[in-house]
Order: sequence, then C-alpha cells, then structure tokens
Amino acid sequence: MNEKKHFIDKKVKNLEESLEEIKQRGNLSGVLLVSREGNILSNNFEEEIDTTIFSAMCASVLESAETLRNILAEVKPPKIITELDDRSIMLIRCSSTLFLVLFIDDNSNIDPILDTIDDYIHKIILISST
Repeated sequence: MNEKKHFIDKKVKNLEESLEEIKQRGNLSGVLLVSREGNILSNNFEEEIDTTIFSAMCASVLESAETLRNILAEVKPPKIITELDDRSIMLIRCSSTLFLVLFIDDNSNIDPILDTIDDYIHKIILISST
C-alpha cells in the first residue's frame, strides 16, 4: 500500500510542478487542472474562491463548447476566454476528461503559454494517465 501512495504522491507532485511551470512562464495568477466532472485535480490558485463551485461551472461551460464544436463540425478542441473587469479566465481542453483553467491578469503574458500549449497538454496527459 505504501508503494501505491508513493506513486500517487509522485503523480500529484509532477502535476503540481507542471502547473507551476505554466503559471511562472506566463506570469499567471493561477492554474487549475480540472476533470470533466468538475473535480479539481491540481490547484495553484491562491485567491479565496469556492473552487468546488467554480470548477463545476467551468466544466459545464467547456461541455457546452464541446457540444457547439460538434454541431459546427470543428476539429480543434475548444479554448474559451472570459474577460472580467480585472482579469481573464481561459479554459483549455486537454483531453476528453481534463481541462486547464488559466487565471490571467494585467501582468500576465499568455503568448509563451499558447505557443507551447500542446507540449504542456501532452505532458499533463502523460502524467495523469500513468
């Protein structure tokens, strides 16, 4: 049983490191990895919000975008951006079961993230599927 716990702890640590890398590279205020059901798998967002409700709402929005994508026969996975007063929130589909939530503020630089997002997604999928 200790081996299994060690393996899970290592997997969580690797996911957290990947999210931290994304956060630092884009100078983001936070990154969440969320399951399609709305469960937070990894979180490095420091602001006080109800992440349970927030992640469930994001999952619902992404599901709606997936449906719209299918109706329009689009191939590219959806990327949704919500602009608020002092920040933006970007949802990026990683796989059929996972998505990223990026918290972008005035100090963020999202271009380096978007330039290599496929690499990050691939890395996250590899870590989460092992």
